[in-house]
Amino acid sequence: HVVKSRVMFPGAGYMEVAHAVCCAAGKRTEAATLKGVFFMMPLVLGDTSTPDLHMECALQKSGSFEVRSSEPNNSGEPPVLHCTGQAMAANGGWRPSPQPPQARSGRPHFVARGSLYEELHASGLEYGPAFRTLDRVWADYGDMAERVAKLQRRSDWQGTRVHPADL
Repeated sequence: HVVKSRVMFPGAGYMEVAHAVCCAAGKRTEAATLKGVFFMMPLVLGDTSTPDLHMECALQKSGSFEVRSSEPNNSGEPPVLHCTGQAMAANGGWRPSPQPPQARSGRPHFVARGSLYEELHASGLEYGPAFRTLDRVWADYGDMAERVAKLQRRSDWQGTRVHPADL
């Protein structure tokens, strides 16, 4: 992701790392459920002050995990914590998402897709073509401004359960 002209490791990447480690630790191929996930510190990529980084995912017996990074041969500096959460065995699959008419009820304003991406870019969030997956967006500008979006249907998930661009 590009945020304010800085390349960041995407949040979906932390989730994929944690998911892969949790499944490998349990010697199973079915989905692991990740709960209580918190993103602590962004990982800036391409930063010349730290050209080589090592990333690791530590999984505790309790099921908690931490995704962190460190410089190779660091001088005793603790790793930087980027993401933490809890992993458990999946319990019966995916929860269905609300149907579009139900999800957009109470959100009377249709938002033009192009203007939304222009607004995001103006705030410092740059979405390249592969990450512009919104199909339609509805908004409610009341006390709690909310937006609901419908994503374009993806034909290739590139080996993931949920493509990072969709997260």
